[in-house]
This record gives sequence, C-alpha cells and structure tokens, in this order.
Amino acid sequence: MGTVRGYIIVAKNLIEGKGLVDKNGVISIARPPGNVLIVAGLLYVQRWLDMSQQKVVWMFNSLMMAISAMLILMISRLIWEKQDALFVPYIWVTYPFLLWFINQPYPEMPYFVASFSTVYVFLLSYRQNTRKYWVYGVIVGVLSAVVMMIKPVGIGIPIIVILVVMILDQERFWREKIKFSIAVVSGVFALVLPWSVFVYTNSGKIIFLTDNT
Repeated sequence: MGTVRGYIIVAKNLIEGKGLVDKNGVISIARPPGNVLIVAGLLYVQRWLDMSQQKVVWMFNSLMMAISAMLILMISRLIWEKQDALFVPYIWVTYPFLLWFINQPYPEMPYFVASFSTVYVFLLSYRQNTRKYWVYGVIVGVLSAVVMMIKPVGIGIPIIVILVVMILDQERFWREKIKFSIAVVSGVFALVLPWSVFVYTNSGKIIFLTDNT
C-alpha cells in the first residue's frame, strides 16, 4: 500500500502544477514516471466524472485486464496457430494473483498490457521477411521502453529480444539481425532518454530509469 500511496502523492502534485515531485517537494526518481502519469490521468478522469477514486481505478484496471486477456489470446494463436486457445485468457483473468491488483492503482495492470503488446509485436516481427523488418524493431523498442517506464524490471525485455534475434533466428542474415537490434535500442532510447535528460536538468543526477538504475 505504501508504494501505491507514493504514486498517488506524486500524481496529485503533478496535476496541481507542483511538478513531478514527492511529498518533500523533491523530484521523484525512486521509480520511473510511467505509472505516475497513468495515475494522474485517472485523477483527472475522477474529477471530470465526479466519481470516487476507487471506481475509476476499478474501471481502468478492468479495462487493462480485458485488453491483456485479448493480447494473450492473440499471442496464443500466433504460437499455436489454432482457434481453440480461448482457455488461455480464461485462466489469466481468473488468476487470483491478478485479481488482487484490481482495486488499487498498482503499476502491474498497465505493465502487463505493455509487456504483452511488446511480445505480440515481436512475434509478428519474427514472421516478417520484408525489407522493413527493422521497423518492427523500432516498435518493439518503443513498447519495451513503455514497459520500463512503468516498471524498471522491464529493462530485461529488450535484452531478451535482442538475444533471441541474434542467437535463435537462424533464417536471417547477420546484417538484418544487427539492423533490427539497433532499431530496438533506438526505440528504447527515443522514449527513455528524454526522461533521463529531464532528471539531469532538474536534479543534476545522471540516471537511466530510477536512482537505482
């Protein structure tokens, strides 16, 4: 609960015009800004609809759950190439661990959606034989950066993607794989670098995602 409160405090300060700062008025770099921006958006919606915060969070997380279930179904059909994969999202939406996140603005729900979106696009790219294969790399990189900006643990996703492409994809020339990997890294930095510059400009600290990375 303490972590959730931290997100809410920074989000409230943001929408009140105080900036991306914590309760002490110091720029918040203990965690990346992705979920804070999401929570700030939810607080705006709460004010606009004049609803309780609990209801707005519940509706948003329910939407995230539905989208994540659809993405799991799409991923399952890409892997198994069958239409009988409906049991997979069913298992997902009834998983008690997932349901525990519904009532609070935890970062996990949007994190799952961003992660599954990254996996889906990557699997699509794996089947592409066009000259614009690298474009999928940029998209995968940007989506990976979204994941990382929500939860820093996502930093491992682009690394895994590049390793899979470079080691396991034996059907492509090395030039294609290198170009794809560079595109992934470029996509990541296109989103993460502005955050790092913002933090350095306002605090003088050099970070990648948080003060621990």
